[in-house]
Amino acid sequence: MKKIIILNLLISTLYSQIVWGPDIKISPPQDSLNEYHPRAIAWKDTIHLVYYALHHSQYDIFYMRSTDKGETWEGPINLTINDPDDAVLPWITCWGKKVHVVYQCGYGDSVMYIRSLDGGETWSNPIRLIKPGAHSRIEAKADTLFVISTSQQGSLVFRRSFDFGNNWEPIRVIDTITLPQIKKIVNISHFLHIGIEGTAEWEIFYFRSPDLGNTWEGPFLISPLDNWASQFPSLAVSDSNVYILWMEGMYCSFGAWFN
Repeated sequence: MKKIIILNLLISTLYSQIVWGPDIKISPPQDSLNEYHPRAIAWKDTIHLVYYALHHSQYDIFYMRSTDKGETWEGPINLTINDPDDAVLPWITCWGKKVHVVYQCGYGDSVMYIRSLDGGETWSNPIRLIKPGAHSRIEAKADTLFVISTSQQGSLVFRRSFDFGNNWEPIRVIDTITLPQIKKIVNISHFLHIGIEGTAEWEIFYFRSPDLGNTWEGPFLISPLDNWASQFPSLAVSDSNVYILWMEGMYCSFGAWFN
């Protein structure tokens, strides 16, 4: 006589709403500085954060980190305390414990680079990467670093390192279009993607490199070519899909046009 045993499994899926905790001031409680332009990057449980603030009548770059997903924070550390010039507009990236920061020195005088090879414990002295240069961005892919910047002549320029910042290739010009700000640079697989805001027509342009910066394609006009200013682009990449979002002036400076 065969005995058939039927096992019924009740599978229940629990849906829970994402709950955000209260706002937390992560700079020191007694800190009277005004912090500007915060930029963060995360690697596993560690969050690295940079910003600039007015310190003793001079702007400096400050660094903070959290090693427990933002529960507690260490710092801030003044990364440019020995730099006699104003340091503003930092951008940060990391790969493992190698943390890399670029920032603007003065009013477009130079693009400076500083790094930590031990996850933010200690920092090297800043070095000058691009002169003149402003509005820089940096991205990392393993030991390779990519820095994009603008020059005072309105050129879009590029510099690259294959050994996590020990040595750098010469500066190369990508394009001579007038670009006041580079809003984003993203590297994915073997492509580099740049979304920028140009002053020639006040429109949004896109560049890409299929070989990690050896050659470049563009500029491709993304926003409608019209009498309205297009500003503040943001760029994201997922697999082979590229998304650009920006503010379109035809919508009273509050609308967005998605491409």
